[in-house]
Amino acid sequence: MSRGTNSRALNFAVSAALCCAFSFPSSAGAQSLKTLVDEVRKLSDAGDYEAVCQMKMLYPQLSKNAQALECFGFSDQDLRNMKNAMLEFTAASRLAPQDTHVQVSLVYGLYGIASHREALRRINLIVAANPKDARARAIQALVLQQMGESNDARRALNAAQKLDMCNEVWEAKYNFAIGELNQIETIRVADAYIKALANDVGARMFHAKAMRDAGKLTLAESDLRQVLKAKPNHMTALTHLAEVYRLAKKYQEALNCLERRLKLARTEREMQVTNRLIAEIHEKANNLVAAVVARQRVIAGALSRKKCRNEWEMKDILLCCHDLIALKKYPQTAQLLSLVIEHDPQSVEALEKRAICYAKMQRSDEAIKDYSRLLEIHSDVASWYRHRANLLKLAGRRSEAERDFKRAEQLESEQMQQELP
Repeated sequence: MSRGTNSRALNFAVSAALCCAFSFPSSAGAQSLKTLVDEVRKLSDAGDYEAVCQMKMLYPQLSKNAQALECFGFSDQDLRNMKNAMLEFTAASRLAPQDTHVQVSLVYGLYGIASHREALRRINLIVAANPKDARARAIQALVLQQMGESNDARRALNAAQKLDMCNEVWEAKYNFAIGELNQIETIRVADAYIKALANDVGARMFHAKAMRDAGKLTLAESDLRQVLKAKPNHMTALTHLAEVYRLAKKYQEALNCLERRLKLARTEREMQVTNRLIAEIHEKANNLVAAVVARQRVIAGALSRKKCRNEWEMKDILLCCHDLIALKKYPQTAQLLSLVIEHDPQSVEALEKRAICYAKMQRSDEAIKDYSRLLEIHSDVASWYRHRANLLKLAGRRSEAERDFKRAEQLESEQMQQELP
């Protein structure tokens, strides 16, 4: 859900070019904080949620402002980070307990995590105190719909439409149609929405996503190009356009969008996000060398410190190793996998991949050790016994190899019997 009203996006005074052109003092006073908050709100209204997330990282002082936190909540919600979204909506609500807009946004968050009873309790109180608030009526309709109260939901939506056809009401109509599994109606509502607010960048972004979800990629591309014509540095539009091109298998066009997005990234997180997307496109295009380069940019921190520090880095390293193995870069892969295993000695994927690499490098003893560690974790995997048996046989340890072969055959026989009807 976007944040503003009908008139909120017709005249954007501040360009999203903040990401590469604006500079604010590190010790921002009241006026500087107000300027930052205004920019966050304009980026949020324009649907550039990725730029909003970047501002959250760049300017921690914004976390003390309810309106900024509200925008952060919507950006995290749009990016499917519901835990962070709820933390931000809750913090905003505590900072501004009398601000109806902020309180309704908290209900949006509760609706997003399917906490429908609490959402309904809160929104009913808000509507009772503000019966002419179209935005509150719209979210009330959505909550009621999710709770199976279709008649009350329809009445709430009709009331919202009579009060003000603001952005939130249009988006509620769209989500209402989705809830009724009516694809024809969802497209009709999305088209009517953009017709009513043709100059609204946020509405255009919403329409683009609706067309993409409906498989109308040409229309989605047209919408996103219009957004970028008005706002060339709209990070979210670049990401969505790259996704549209990926779905259409226009991989070079997708990469061009992501390279533009990478130039706008000013935080390590945004650079990593973009490089992950670039790597995925290269993999789709079967350009694994370029994919590895992008994935190495993602794990640059782990490479420089020679240590994996969290689950995200571990996942990124494993993805890079997948491509390296396909390129038969076994020594480099084994080295990276050792970082993962040092962080998580029980990582089955890392141990199995490293065992394969050691075997390809003819380092049989180390491969045997990795397969032995795997069998300590899971003792019922026939393929691991068979691989270790082959390595033991090559090493001249025939009796041990024979035991492993027999165990592999036994497990395979048991599995076949379990699969029989």
